[in-house]
Amino acid sequence: CNDRYFYDSQAFLCRPCSDQNCNQCSAKNKCDKCDLKYMLSSDSTKCLNCGVANCITCIDANSCIKCELGFQLQNNNFCAKLNCNAITKCK
Repeated sequence: CNDRYFYDSQAFLCRPCSDQNCNQCSAKNKCDKCDLKYMLSSDSTKCLNCGVANCITCIDANSCIKCELGFQLQNNNFCAKLNCNAITKCK
């Protein structure tokens, strides 16, 4: 099945994931991977919005591990805007 779908072995067809922010699911209410800026709930039934501004990958509501372009991860798990110019260039 394509992303956002799982294979229903009883019906022999692909069905959509129940959460619109779930990128990969193995059953109707079982998400395996969420879209960027979302994280799995503790029971893996839904995707929750990252609670950290400008974060694209989080491990919980208060812990970012990858920031959006133009932002840098800080020690306290938040994303700070980079001071970019022609010399330093943002990555």
